[in-house]
Amino acid sequence: MTMKKYLYETMADCITQKINEDIWPVGMKLPGEKELTALLGGGRSTVREALDLCVERGLLQKKNGVGTFVVSKSVTLNNPLEQLNSVGDMIKAAGCEPESVHYSIRHCLPDRSIRDEFGLGKDELIVVMSRGRVANRMPVAFSVNVFPEKYVGDIFDEGIRGKIFDNLKGYADIDIRYSDTKIRGINPEHRWDRMACDFLKSPAVLLQQLHFDKNGEKIFYSYDYFNTDVMDLNMRRKM
Repeated sequence: MTMKKYLYETMADCITQKINEDIWPVGMKLPGEKELTALLGGGRSTVREALDLCVERGLLQKKNGVGTFVVSKSVTLNNPLEQLNSVGDMIKAAGCEPESVHYSIRHCLPDRSIRDEFGLGKDELIVVMSRGRVANRMPVAFSVNVFPEKYVGDIFDEGIRGKIFDNLKGYADIDIRYSDTKIRGINPEHRWDRMACDFLKSPAVLLQQLHFDKNGEKIFYSYDYFNTDVMDLNMRRKM
């Protein structure tokens, strides 16, 4: 009994080392039990116990019918929905440093729904900015922001530092005060939803937000996709 426990703990330590050394990176699907027994030694029952121990350590997650995946041990983001916070602030609140690993910007004509929402003329352009954020090497958020070009011009063309809200205030004298927010599931037929899923590689939830300035003018849309493996979104509802 003691020997068996020692064996699965040693096996779990081996798995932990592979994860810590990034040999098995965050998001990777582990090989099947048969391959793991050949790789690590021991029987299948020992492999199962080692995997269970790594799940308890917060290093692995088992998804029924899909497999076992490497996850980040130290990232758990808890954000109350009643507060209007930037994605970066939400990550920092968990004691982690957000890092942008994807950034793109384009100026284009809007579709009819966006044009009507912002009251744009048929030749007026929008600016579409997309960003992917990680924390502790794990993808945690993917955002698409849509601005009428008349509000932001080219201020984001060379990238962005800090919060969108601060950039709007500093460069365009726009003061965001509140947003109307919808919580939505993922639609695989929507291009941005597919982009988010490809980046996050995990279950996700979408916050679709329309942001207003101090005068009640509609300024921009944000589509924020959050990795629900590490992001807890909550709100308090009262009678």
